[in-house]
Amino acid sequence: MVLDADEWLVAGADQLGELRSTIPDFVGLVAVESETDAGAVGVSWQGRLLPSAVRYAGRIHEQPVHDLAQGRVDVHIAHDGYLAAQQERKQDRNRRLLLLAVAEDRENAYLRYQLGRDHEVAGRWPEAAVREYAAAYSLTAPTGGDPHSWQHALVTRYVWSLAECGRTQEAVDLAEVELPHWDHSADFWFGLGSVLLRHALAHPEAATGLLPKIEFWWLRCLELGDSPLPGSVVGRGSHLAAQNLVVFYESQGRGADADLSRPAALPPTPRALR
Repeated sequence: MVLDADEWLVAGADQLGELRSTIPDFVGLVAVESETDAGAVGVSWQGRLLPSAVRYAGRIHEQPVHDLAQGRVDVHIAHDGYLAAQQERKQDRNRRLLLLAVAEDRENAYLRYQLGRDHEVAGRWPEAAVREYAAAYSLTAPTGGDPHSWQHALVTRYVWSLAECGRTQEAVDLAEVELPHWDHSADFWFGLGSVLLRHALAHPEAATGLLPKIEFWWLRCLELGDSPLPGSVVGRGSHLAAQNLVVFYESQGRGADADLSRPAALPPTPRALR
């Protein structure tokens, strides 16, 4: 099992023990749970249980290179590398290494995605993040039937970053193209509802037709529940979507609907990470 220095095991020791009697002919995917200062928790399934012959490749955000089958193992890793204090210590290093890696291989969609993500997470240059996401997307789009493990995160982040730059119509257009591929993703519906709300605020003349869609899409999040897809955020299929609905209903004077959504808007009791 591979852990970074800012990660630790929080659940799954029994499952790790059981692997001792398993033939090492696959790569095990474990759940990496990343907390932010805002309290959001993102979950990604990453190949961290590796047969001894597997090696990593890459200058930064290295990936294990193999052609083995992959399967999820009920092991959970906590990660605090997205907290502001951690980001401040390493962001210059990450950006420098990413820029070097992209300069060496500008057609590498994964590296372009990671560079855009670095810009976004650091909260700088939103147009630069959009530029890198657009490059990564152009190298992989449209999403096919067997997307890369990180493509869900790319699409959801690209849509949101466009909206952050005030390019809400482009965000909506992109979301409409990608919707058939991510209909099962609460994160996608959650982001699309938020983008549409921004679009409605920027274009009041269109708001009447958009408001029912926003409500429907956040309700759709609750139907789907939290997504197990890479790059998903815990709560977008549960309490975060319900919180949005409460505010949405209250802004329209729909107090009864807000009260109905309020119980689901309570966040779960946080699990102790250490």
